[in-house]
Amino acid sequence: MNKKAFVLAGLLLAIALTVPPYAFITQSDADLDNIINQGPNLADETQVQGFVDDMDARHRTLFAIVLTVEVVCVILFAVFLWIGLRP
Repeated sequence: MNKKAFVLAGLLLAIALTVPPYAFITQSDADLDNIINQGPNLADETQVQGFVDDMDARHRTLFAIVLTVEVVCVILFAVFLWIGLRP
């Protein structure tokens, strides 16, 4: 058993579990600030749709980044766990 590999696996698991909630909460807070401070004129439908499209694009980008981080962390977690369990 390799204790260093277990420590690295635990660290990667902690990163994988904490990054997504933090990223999504931070993005939601930023979106709320944008709505309050720079909200679109509700009478102008094109301005509202543009505002919604911008928010959607930011959410899709954030989702792609978080998904990439998650996949990398889970793969590395599995590798280090396997290394730690080998005799």
